[in-house]
Amino acid sequence: MLRIVNKLVKLLAEGRFDFGHPGKHNIVVYDSLTGGLLTKMLDFPKRTFQMNVRQEIIYAHPYILAKFLLKAIVFRKQLRVAYEASVLELLCPKLVLTFLDNDGTFGEVAKQVDARFIAIQNGFRTSQCFSRINFAPEAFLFGQRCIDNYAKFEIESNSLIRAGSIKVSHCYKINGNSFKRSKSFDVLLVSSYQLGMENGASEDQEPIRLNLNKGTALISDYLLRFISSRGLRVGILLWGSGADGARELKYFSRIFRDKVEYIEKSQAIEGSYLRVLESELTLSYGSTLGYEAISMGKKAMFFPRPEEDVYCLEGADHFAFKTETGSYEEFESNLERLLKLSSEEYQNELGWLCEYVVAKRVDLVDRVNEIISKYS
Repeated sequence: MLRIVNKLVKLLAEGRFDFGHPGKHNIVVYDSLTGGLLTKMLDFPKRTFQMNVRQEIIYAHPYILAKFLLKAIVFRKQLRVAYEASVLELLCPKLVLTFLDNDGTFGEVAKQVDARFIAIQNGFRTSQCFSRINFAPEAFLFGQRCIDNYAKFEIESNSLIRAGSIKVSHCYKINGNSFKRSKSFDVLLVSSYQLGMENGASEDQEPIRLNLNKGTALISDYLLRFISSRGLRVGILLWGSGADGARELKYFSRIFRDKVEYIEKSQAIEGSYLRVLESELTLSYGSTLGYEAISMGKKAMFFPRPEEDVYCLEGADHFAFKTETGSYEEFESNLERLLKLSSEEYQNELGWLCEYVVAKRVDLVDRVNEIISKYS
């Protein structure tokens, strides 16, 4: 309790408390950070409320505080659930949308508030993500793989819909209903950089981050060896911006120097997806983009991490390379084989796993916009 009090005092001193009435809103986007992405892709009305759930803002209207204390003390609700449910009850929404499909609190809050709650899958999910969820009110998911894992981890749900990726859907709309683009790169490496890698470590030293650090260094080394004598055009898709972007660029420049092209992060969501469409083969380590690439009819090589025990391409090892056990010879053999395959041959060999991982649907933006219009 003392720890919680100290934290509240610190947040108050930092001016994060908002004691005003946020008003009533028919539509609420749960989590203003990822919600910013949703608002770029979907047609929300102007009075849509983006709810901050990361403590940058603490909503502290007297009604919220009273409701929170009642739920937390009398009904013994978990503190975050009690707080967020109290905020939403003041907002009185009819529809609550989130891009935080792996946040278990969203489902628990949905049980407390009379509104329609919908989660849209944002990225590839490992078992660690599923273990945090007990209830999913309604969810638009990448593919059957994710739906199967909801069953595997005994997650209750009102509705699970295999809908594909909303980012791919958005790219499809922006790109004039076509995935045909001229080729710019033979190989596109999607950056898996994490802050601190340029110093040979990760910033938080967690095992998952350390594995990512080792794997990224190994893949970069093997790719450099592979392209040195082959004359391939290679791009590295960076994710950072500002100071973080400069550190990321320094990390890869030290390895590849001028042998590759560095693609800065695009401000447009569809930017990264267009680069994938312009590439013969995408290398994806710890990135959802590789899985989405195959839903766009493109080729991808995957690098499963040790913690990904629900890795979705089991049975298709020739499309993957395990960084903790694989040799350069294996990397070279797999990469050469993939480059020689046509996209059609690749899709045929991957077979049912394509739709299983990320369904090839491109109408998700329209489907969600239709729902939004009903509550606007």
